[in-house]
Amino acid sequence: MTMLNKIYGFTDYHIFDNGSWMIEQCVDDGLRYTCNILRDGTVCVFVETTDKFPRLVTSYKYKEELV
Repeated sequence: MTMLNKIYGFTDYHIFDNGSWMIEQCVDDGLRYTCNILRDGTVCVFVETTDKFPRLVTSYKYKEELV
């Protein structure tokens, strides 16, 4: 089961039919949260400011273990 199955309920067919998924969310704390989910299950999360000149606050890469 991939991250997209767990969070959004997409089937494996819909996930693997795409090259990757990008989910972006902006909240009231002045930060933009971007999540890239690649076909192999790798999840990259980036947190940036929403200023005129955005600055990367942090990034994280998570590789899901295949069972």
